Amino acid sequence: MKRSVLIAFMLVLSASMVFAQAGSVGVFADVAATDCNFVDAGGLVTVQIVHVYTPGATASQFKLEAPAGWTHLGDTWNFATVIGSSVVGVSVAYGACFVGPIALGAINFFGGNLAPCTLFSIVPDPASLSGEIEAVDCESFKVFPTGGSGIVNPDGTCSCTTPVQETTWGGVKALYN
Repeated sequence: MKRSVLIAFMLVLSASMVFAQAGSVGVFADVAATDCNFVDAGGLVTVQIVHVYTPGATASQFKLEAPAGWTHLGDTWNFATVIGSSVVGVSVAYGACFVGPIALGAINFFGGNLAPCTLFSIVPDPASLSGEIEAVDCESFKVFPTGGSGIVNPDGTCSCTTPVQETTWGGVKALYN
């Protein structure tokens, strides 16, 4: 009994470590990945896709679940090898190992004057075999980043938060040495 509990605990711990190492693929208003709030006044809306908080990645696979009412105008990727489309499901090969934040590309939409607090997110590509958002780390292992969300027309009752990377007190102190 104790052995099976220990094995189960180790599996859960190792799975959570894989998610922590994978970072997050998110939607941002800027390539620096500091703002995930968007304004839709019925014109052009540009969404930046950024892979953040990864210690190193070479590719990712995901889908942007855009708000109903937005018209997809096209994707502009920062990497040459891309299969698919952001709104259908896409795989992006980075061509080398990069540490986050990794600006993957910009997605352009024509807005639709959406209601305040409309949420949209990065979700798994329907073609993903795991059913998860996927990435490949620098050692060619499949990892599973989380998906970030954005808020359209925040009004004070809602706002998105930029994800933060888990760290230790020693890691925080090391930033200031």
